[in-house]
Amino acid sequence: MPADIGDAVGLANGSLNQYLAWLFTLWLHRFYPLVYP
Repeated sequence: MPADIGDAVGLANGSLNQYLAWLFTLWLHRFYPLVYP
């Protein structure tokens, strides 16, 4: 059971990190188009 919970938490954490990375990419595209085209 703990292993399953750990996997679920890890999966959710990975999705959150992916979402935050996507938001950061959007922010770079908006404010620094020359630096990060």
